[in-house]
Amino acid sequence: MNILQKINKSISSFFSSQEERPFTTEKLMTRLREEGNLTDLELESLKDLISPQEILTESLRKAMEDGILTPDELKEFLFLQQKLEISDEELDRLKFDVFYELYEKVIEDQIVTDDELSMMNSLGKPLIDSGKSGAFKGQIQKIIDDLTLMNKQIPAVEDNQNVFKKVQLLHEQTKKRLADSEKKVYEAEISFIRTSVKAIKKEGKITNLELRILSRTEIKLIASGKMPDDLREEIEFIRTLPVI
Repeated sequence: MNILQKINKSISSFFSSQEERPFTTEKLMTRLREEGNLTDLELESLKDLISPQEILTESLRKAMEDGILTPDELKEFLFLQQKLEISDEELDRLKFDVFYELYEKVIEDQIVTDDELSMMNSLGKPLIDSGKSGAFKGQIQKIIDDLTLMNKQIPAVEDNQNVFKKVQLLHEQTKKRLADSEKKVYEAEISFIRTSVKAIKKEGKITNLELRILSRTEIKLIASGKMPDDLREEIEFIRTLPVI
């Protein structure tokens, strides 16, 4: 049983116990420790997780680190998504974030080998097939296309200095093409927050889960320096509402 299956087993047990609601990461971690299914190393890798999104992100990392995404692992993600009440759009975003992390590691040395390209293709195809939005599928495919281009355009025999210059140019071209995808992700996050804030204000109250999701997205936008001032004020108002 891998770490993802162990987490899923505990979450399933956790949610079947009504008295333990509402969900908190602290309660889940306590359950994981008590059941003893995870090793000390696995618990250590999970102990700093503070949100359902980060639990799913860590599970995605663990599943992708071997370069293969199996049908069973994809089913496990759907189970986690349902139990942690994560939307299809949010799941796609988390999958893209983890795939992009791997992309950055692959191009770190400015060279894309055949093995690296094969690994990213093996991960990208099931991500595209399981994706819900066309934008997400397009972003994954764009990364694969860019890696394919970098792989094909490295000459087989040439002095190292010229190879480096060509690969560096390809890398810059790749970053420029990915900028368009990042802009779309940013616009989607802004739209998500605005829509959520509008609905929450109408309800006049907010759940713990909604508050965590909004806070996580807000922190990411603030860190990027792209948080609109009017939206910041709206979120500050949201924090004054009753939490249920």
